[in-house]
Amino acid sequence: MLEHGRREDKAKIITIIANNISEFSKHKCSSNVCEKCFEIAAIGEHAAQLEQEKTALYSAILGPPGDSPTNWPLGQMLDDKFGNYIVQRMIEYGKGAERALLEQKLRLVEPMLRNAANGKHISKAISEHFGQ
Repeated sequence: MLEHGRREDKAKIITIIANNISEFSKHKCSSNVCEKCFEIAAIGEHAAQLEQEKTALYSAILGPPGDSPTNWPLGQMLDDKFGNYIVQRMIEYGKGAERALLEQKLRLVEPMLRNAANGKHISKAISEHFGQ
């Protein structure tokens, strides 16, 4: 559905994922769907029409500007064996204000990521996409 479905169906799936991101990010299969949502909302066929859903998805994970990353699902995903892949897709596909907010929050926890088993992957992605 996310790859070949109608825009309305994609929007509904992304909204459901955003509303349940904490739960979906902890499981192998559902975390793959979460990753795909970021791809589809950024570069998919209907990406331009899914801007509102993409913003809601980022907001559900990042929370408001100035709030600690550990207060939102982002903090739970950073060293999770499945969630860290979602954060990597967020880094890869992030644009504009969402990308800036993501970078800001990740920079706050970057020292912790270097010592975490799954966080090392995110730390590498930060360097590759945001620079040192």
